[in-house]
Amino acid sequence: MPIPPVITDLTGITDADMSGAPLFETVAPNLLSFIGDLPVCGHQVIFDLTFINKALERAGLAHDRRKVA
Repeated sequence: MPIPPVITDLTGITDADMSGAPLFETVAPNLLSFIGDLPVCGHQVIFDLTFINKALERAGLAHDRRKVA
């Protein structure tokens, strides 16, 4: 799926940048292992965790990451 122009304008990330990148389903177990039981902290974390939880659900790895710092 191509990256929408609005996202490229916002982030600078292009389709060429994503060429050859692994699918989320491939890296999701490593992400969960990296996070472990630690809280996730940052700016707009609720947005990020909602996005991550939906992606994990689509990958068949439903794992509710609601702990926020």
